[in-house]
Amino acid sequence: MKKNYSITELSNILGLSARSTRERAQNESWALCGENRRVYPLDALPQDVRRRVLSQKLGSVVDSIPSKNLVVSRAEAGLKKWSSATKFNRKKAQARYRILNELSKFTTNKGLKQKDGRRRFASYYNTELIKVEPWILEEIPHVSAHNLEKWLKKEKEGGLPALLGNYGVKKGNRKAVTPEQSAFIVAHIVQKPHIRGSHLFKLLCKTFDVHPSRRTIFRFIKDWKQENLQLSTLIEDPRRWKNNHMAAFGNAGADVPHFGHTWEIDSTPADVLTKDGQRLAIIGLVDIYSRRAIILVAPTSKSIAIAAAMRKAMIAWGIPSRTRMDNGPDYQSFHVQAICSALKIHTPELPKYSPEKKPFIERFFGTFSVGFEELLPGFCGHGVRERQALREQETWAAKIMKPGGVAEVAVTMEEFQDLTDKWIKLYEQTPHKGLGNKTPLQVACASHLQPPKIRDERILDILLAPVGRRTVQKKGISIDASFFTSPELVKYMGLRVETRRDLNSAGRLFVFDGSTGKYLCQATNEPLEGQRLEDYLKAKKEHSKGLKGLKRALDKMKPDRSAIQTLLEDVGYDELTNVIPLQFNFENPAVEEAQKAVVNAEFEQVGEAQERISKAVNYYSSTDFLLDDSHKTSEVIDAEVEELKRYHNKNLKSVF
Repeated sequence: MKKNYSITELSNILGLSARSTRERAQNESWALCGENRRVYPLDALPQDVRRRVLSQKLGSVVDSIPSKNLVVSRAEAGLKKWSSATKFNRKKAQARYRILNELSKFTTNKGLKQKDGRRRFASYYNTELIKVEPWILEEIPHVSAHNLEKWLKKEKEGGLPALLGNYGVKKGNRKAVTPEQSAFIVAHIVQKPHIRGSHLFKLLCKTFDVHPSRRTIFRFIKDWKQENLQLSTLIEDPRRWKNNHMAAFGNAGADVPHFGHTWEIDSTPADVLTKDGQRLAIIGLVDIYSRRAIILVAPTSKSIAIAAAMRKAMIAWGIPSRTRMDNGPDYQSFHVQAICSALKIHTPELPKYSPEKKPFIERFFGTFSVGFEELLPGFCGHGVRERQALREQETWAAKIMKPGGVAEVAVTMEEFQDLTDKWIKLYEQTPHKGLGNKTPLQVACASHLQPPKIRDERILDILLAPVGRRTVQKKGISIDASFFTSPELVKYMGLRVETRRDLNSAGRLFVFDGSTGKYLCQATNEPLEGQRLEDYLKAKKEHSKGLKGLKRALDKMKPDRSAIQTLLEDVGYDELTNVIPLQFNFENPAVEEAQKAVVNAEFEQVGEAQERISKAVNYYSSTDFLLDDSHKTSEVIDAEVEELKRYHNKNLKSVF
């Protein structure tokens, strides 16, 4: 027995027209065969239709086949159709249903027959004499007696689901776009995510003889991007996909048992310009357990600034067990790694370009930027587009601002740091939703375990000082072209040591064993004593910068002519240049014998004899011109060379 039937076959079995059978199939959402979209599987047909098919094929009576209640079957089909309908179709069907209710009231109140009532109701409705809700009039602004009759018939047979339209029924059935063209379009979207639909249409026209319309291509692109939202977003903007669509299940701080256990450290450029037009670096540090935070403002994010931020947090909170930091050169520097190694702080390696591995500090920077930096004078925007908009505002404000108006004055770096510290206090006293509406200070104080703490700040100054590795030389330890000496260094001559510079004195150096980390001694440089290390390094940098600027200025003072041109420009003509003094002939026995040979030689011309002698002596080099004859073969060239040798040998014999 057949398992699949077409509309024509079913209409013949049911005794209906093909159009009526097709309309019922659409209204009741009959399931189509997966392989062939034009036939219907027998098992998925409604019960009454299946009974008619079986009765005809088996030659049995229809009543002998057990069946479900026909009303229940139609109700289930209507419910299925309503649940799968689009929002637009549902709203349209509800508007039609409300209009039919108004028609029933109108006909009853007027005492009209059905046909006359539909005609007069349509006339009243179209002139807005029938008062309905605005959204109904917006959905269906015009009706006719024929439409009302058709809606009444459908509603009588299938209720509210029968009033659904066919809008969106064919969505996804893109017969106009072939699989080859679909792959062609998607491939170009992957290669050029922001390619225009008009360009794709032109490419299709040149590639395929038969192609869909321009409107079909635009609709295909729109539907494909909606159906593959995450994939299209990842192709167009991976950062936006990561921010909006990447899963963030779980709790990144679930493995943090107490306050001060794990920190997250990162740096970001400030969105505020200082009074001198400088954009500073923000070094942030967040405790994951309590969300307490510390910010250090520095000119740039360097290892010494990161160490200063860690020192500030260690004095306030204690020594952590673990820190999460990125793979930037400032965080992976020898200075920062030496600090973590000396204090036994675990620094797990994080993958590159993965800010989601440090979610707490990233979220804190967002709060800091939106909740604080936007309020400061000198705010320059969070992105390129916002910065351009702010520049436009400043430009137009300068044009239309009245004389004597009030203008904001940007802050200095010290003022920025002071304002930031005050905001941090406000932040730590604000309840956080992620902490159960508790403040970070409350969570930190309620922690069952507190981190250990180094109370002597001088110990921290030594541990967090800039670290270097040097070898003890005969004159001491050389750092920045300066020698640090100590009587105790004598016994460590040639030893590889680890040095830490005192932050309060540029002339003091703490020396440790490079292998064991044992403290050895303290070395000094008297000329640098009393200067703070930060001031000394800053002065040294400014001095070097000044010398480079002076050198660039001197490079521009180049003379117009070179030194050799200047020296030779005064050389003039001397009359003695052409004067030849009297010189006697050089007399020598060898010269006299050679003179005899010249007198006895019989040459037609002296110049010709000299040319022949030169060719005979240098006959190898005289054949170089033969190599330029690229059209000749190697055998021909060898034959010409041999002939030339014989000729030269013959001439030599005739000469001598």
